Amino acid sequence: FELTVFADPRFAFTDPDESPLFAGIDRKTTVEAGLGARFNAGPAYAEIRGQYDILDVHNGYEASARIGLEVEVGKASFDLAGGVSYRDEKLNDHLFGVRADEARADLAQFSPQDSLEPFVSADIALQLGRRSAVIAFADFRLLRDEVRESPLIGRKYTGTAGVAFLRRF
Repeated sequence: FELTVFADPRFAFTDPDESPLFAGIDRKTTVEAGLGARFNAGPAYAEIRGQYDILDVHNGYEASARIGLEVEVGKASFDLAGGVSYRDEKLNDHLFGVRADEARADLAQFSPQDSLEPFVSADIALQLGRRSAVIAFADFRLLRDEVRESPLIGRKYTGTAGVAFLRRF
């Protein structure tokens, strides 16, 4: 059993200079703090997490539950998980809302409700040495109607993928 306390950044979703769709929409990056609990049973695990905006940017929160499987093969480890995430309407407004002062002729006002979204994720970590590793990750979320109808989205899902190099000092 593991209990964690954490703080994670919640990055602004886009730079208004990169897309005319987001012109006039200003979202700040914030920090969210929370608690997590994880129960391990061999290679399988169950985890719950809850986090809240601590910088008063959106004052919203998110809670998630996931089950997963972690397997190590040589110097590589694999983590495949699935679960559900709940976001309240304040966080959804920060992420997907179009406020009255941001609406314009080509962008309708939109106030999302809270949402419950299923997701799957996969991580692969390859140990390169005693103090370094490379990690690849992917996350896929099915957006529910509560946020899918946002004029900022235009799709039924979101996905994130990346690669990171870690070096311990």
